[in-house]
Amino acid sequence: MSTTPRTIDNLGVDVSNRYARDQAMLDPTFLEESKYIPTQTEVLVTSPHTPSEFDERFDTAKRNIPWAAFGAPPNYSVTKRRLFSYQIVPSLGSPEKQIEEFEKLKTYTAPKKKKKSSTLDIRQAEKEKNSLIHLFETVEFLNNQLVYINQRRNQYHKG
Repeated sequence: MSTTPRTIDNLGVDVSNRYARDQAMLDPTFLEESKYIPTQTEVLVTSPHTPSEFDERFDTAKRNIPWAAFGAPPNYSVTKRRLFSYQIVPSLGSPEKQIEEFEKLKTYTAPKKKKKSSTLDIRQAEKEKNSLIHLFETVEFLNNQLVYINQRRNQYHKG
């Protein structure tokens, strides 16, 4: 008695109809509010530790051998990111700060010096401004895409 495996191409029309009905009944607030779920909490150990004789004899500290011959850079544990973050570049600050900086950048004009400033310097400043504006727009677009991806991922994680 053998059964033939079922694949997507031989599931039938009923499955497609069911999927369409399920998508129509999907509550969009689950997608929008999933980004407000807090990240995992992290508790650092602050109590002192004295190695026991057992630890010294069996080298239990060798479980966490560093991969490099040098120490981690300062604030390494702060900058470590979870795989699923809500920002592409967290070091740019919060989304509100990014919007504020973007608005400042849009209204920025190069200061006029009393000395003759060459048109080359002005053009260079405008080129840099346009590059930064494009960077902020791209980061904002990618952040929005990342939020959508995380919303869909959280939708399936919650059941």
